[in-house]
Amino acid sequence: MRYAAAKGNIPDFSPSSLSSPRVTSNAGSAAGAVSTSGIFGALRAKAPKYDQIGNTAADVQSAENIAAQEAETALTVAKIKGEGVAARGKMESNVYGDMASAAESGGMMSLLGGVAGGAFSLATGGIA
Repeated sequence: MRYAAAKGNIPDFSPSSLSSPRVTSNAGSAAGAVSTSGIFGALRAKAPKYDQIGNTAADVQSAENIAAQEAETALTVAKIKGEGVAARGKMESNVYGDMASAAESGGMMSLLGGVAGGAFSLATGGIA
């Protein structure tokens, strides 16, 4: 990295390269020498891929959140349907109760009418 503070010079912040050519001399070849950049490159190739691990974790978290929201939605829909069925049952019960009450009232009126008619018939001696 080169930095010059003099006026008119633009600083260079580009990263320096660790790659260098392999040893090409006969002495280096005979000794089996390797450059440090080759060693570093091999280590980096075998290193964990943290960006891929992070992306996978984010994908898993996202899928988990979606599944939780879908389950919550299904529960809410089931609750609404259940409340609708209960409300319908209550309304039907009220209607049937009203119908039974009306039938009972009608029966009582019929009974009272019959009794009154019979009493009138007895009182008048059967003349109607």
